[in-house]
Amino acid sequence: MKLIMTGVSGFIGHEALTQAISHPEITSIIALSRNALPITSPKLKTIIHSDFSSYPPSLVSQLEGASACIWMIGVKTLDLDVTRRTRLEYGTAAAQAFSSIPQPAGQTFKFVFVSGLVMVPDQNANTWFFGEARKLGGRVENVVIAMAQEKEKAHFDSFVVRPAMVLAKGRGALMNLIRMLPYTVGLEEAAAVLVDLAIHGSEKTIWENGDVRSRGGELLKDS
Repeated sequence: MKLIMTGVSGFIGHEALTQAISHPEITSIIALSRNALPITSPKLKTIIHSDFSSYPPSLVSQLEGASACIWMIGVKTLDLDVTRRTRLEYGTAAAQAFSSIPQPAGQTFKFVFVSGLVMVPDQNANTWFFGEARKLGGRVENVVIAMAQEKEKAHFDSFVVRPAMVLAKGRGALMNLIRMLPYTVGLEEAAAVLVDLAIHGSEKTIWENGDVRSRGGELLKDS
């Protein structure tokens, strides 16, 4: 399968790209990035893309044949304008553009959107801290989920993954103790779930941190 990935230079993104490259079911990867990547692979093609709010036909044509995207762009900031642009505008534009990629009969394009535990989908909720920024993050979750429910986009599925504290690789007494905390998830587990959703999809649309921990552990054990 052909996979689109964004945010691959980030913490989770780098691990997800590494796992995607090594996965036998993934034959081609297009990484949309503002900069060249240090990773090379016969499977990997990097397309330099500076404006993630726009997908001109010349770019979309290079994405034809792709059947999934793992979207991992997000900036940790309290600046509402930056949050609105990087999460809401970029995420919505990508979902709209990728939903237009034709799929074979009976297949769907899988849009795997990486969000976060603290985002607030309920736009009427009372929030105690950083409420507007968290609601913006939750709003784009609602948008990509709603797109998959539109009748005219029957070939488009979306999955929202909401990890909490993602822990770096490594073991030791302290790290093993931290891993026991309920609001943590290992980097490898999180990346494994993203790649698996891109390949196989799921009946579950929203993946909370506990779901990611459980399924990620299963995937790593099976592999």
